[in-house]
Amino acid sequence: MASVVNTKRLCLMVLSLVFAYGCEKPTTRMTPKPANADIVYAIERDIPNFTHYPANTQAVETVDIVARTRGFIEGIHFKDGQIVKQNQLLYTLEVIYDQADVEQAQAELAITNAKVTRSRLSYERQERLLAKKLTSKEERDKALLDYNEAVAERKRARALLTQAQRELSYTEVRAPFDGRISRTRFYPGELVDPDNASGSTTLTQLLKTSPLYVDFPIPSNDLQTLLTAQYQKGFALPVRFTLLSDSPVHTFGSLNFINNTADQQSGTILLRATISNQTNHIYPGQYGTIFVQTGTIPNAILIPTATIHEDFNGNFVYTVDTKQQLKRQNIKTVQKIDAWTQVQGLKANTPILAGGLSIIHPGLHVIPNKIPPPPAPVTAKDMSTAHTTQEDDQG
Repeated sequence: MASVVNTKRLCLMVLSLVFAYGCEKPTTRMTPKPANADIVYAIERDIPNFTHYPANTQAVETVDIVARTRGFIEGIHFKDGQIVKQNQLLYTLEVIYDQADVEQAQAELAITNAKVTRSRLSYERQERLLAKKLTSKEERDKALLDYNEAVAERKRARALLTQAQRELSYTEVRAPFDGRISRTRFYPGELVDPDNASGSTTLTQLLKTSPLYVDFPIPSNDLQTLLTAQYQKGFALPVRFTLLSDSPVHTFGSLNFINNTADQQSGTILLRATISNQTNHIYPGQYGTIFVQTGTIPNAILIPTATIHEDFNGNFVYTVDTKQQLKRQNIKTVQKIDAWTQVQGLKANTPILAGGLSIIHPGLHVIPNKIPPPPAPVTAKDMSTAHTTQEDDQG
């Protein structure tokens, strides 16, 4: 009897569980909300076709600023390393002795002027007396010789005055051209003497820094490519120089020198370009990369370099399709220009994932959020305009 009761209880429990399960509402699978995704767009531009080489900058002009007269330094009128302008006052030397020489020469000239006047009057008097036969020819000739001698002495006095004035002008040392000055090697109170062979009279050094030369060796085999491109363009090839730094500095110029022989040991030939440096941010002796434009690539597709991914299958990006889903798109990179890369496998205005997601996979639904792209890359038109402007500045 007890076993029958237990069996009934078990059946009731099973039925209650089945009934309870049947009354529960079916669970629904939650669809994840679309995530905000930063996007940028592929752009289409005519870009320069570059060949690039390591290069270093050189000053167009270098001059030692020297003292040309003896004296003590009285004043220094620049700060070490600053940019100075042509004819800007750099040093003043004591003027007391040179000023005295000028005043003495002026006095000597005044004396000789008086001698010329007196001898001329004497000669004219002798001429009148000789006409009246009141004097001899010898006296007249002596008066003429005295006059000529006085004129010669006046010429010498004028020359001495000019020399003294020039020496006085040397007490002011001025910049011969615009440029960046080095540190001073003499200080107020120190004596400079150009006649002292054992001591240096170089006060400082001045470098012309705008424009600048850029020297760079290239493989001899590359020369024909550059010559062909230059012949086709009909003018010096445009260049762009990039300074190697955390914040790249760019400037433009043109190729203007090819050495007349190649280095047989290295198999290279030296080239030189002239670049603009109006801001003086680039110093002589710095290293960077020079890009020589050999042609133009029309309708190139460019995307920000930071959007490119890479795996064992190659380079790819994530694009956003019309359903606002991420899609993997394989690409081929061609060349990098600034913060952009020329690619193949995309069309202009394609939306590309640029960030904003912690998890990325194809098919992910996103809400596109357009963000500002990096600064625009240099174009063929930019190179042409900068090349023309740089030539005008040099002219």
